[in-house]
Amino acid sequence: SFLRPTFVEMMEELETNVYLLHRGWALDASNQIQAFLSRNERAIANAVDILNQNPDTVNEVVARLMKENQPFEAVSILDLEAREVFKNHRFLLITKADLRDFSSDELLDFIKEGKVYRGPVLISGVSEPLITIAVPLRENNRFLAIVVDINLKFLSDVVRNVPRGTGAQAYVADKDGYVIAHPNS
Repeated sequence: SFLRPTFVEMMEELETNVYLLHRGWALDASNQIQAFLSRNERAIANAVDILNQNPDTVNEVVARLMKENQPFEAVSILDLEAREVFKNHRFLLITKADLRDFSSDELLDFIKEGKVYRGPVLISGVSEPLITIAVPLRENNRFLAIVVDINLKFLSDVVRNVPRGTGAQAYVADKDGYVIAHPNS
């Protein structure tokens, strides 16, 4: 005999399929974000390796980082007292007065422990999300760390490309629930 599914069974299956489809889109977006961050952290780690071998190449290393990594908005080098001694910004002219002292910043705790610091997502003056990543240099280096501000406007492209049904929205939120990327920036 032929059994026909009930209306309730069909609706449950449909809801499950819709859930799995949406979950797949979310995982795809998450994977794109992870790949973006991993790629940029690898570029910083490569620069750290070069500076650990030859600290005298600091100007060339920073220039290369900025040239080869479009999302890098600013790259700084910290001295052993956690003060910026060198900074390059993609859009701004940096003077000595613009150099920061990180000696009381939370990133210093990570750097002193030899760990990579990944800051919270902040919104720049032009309303774009930024994240700061700091990577320590070897202890016997004359510099302490490389600090990079990475522009995350790429996230808006990710959420814009997530397929959505009528009235649906895709967005990225930080761990505190603040929206950091939305199709309508």
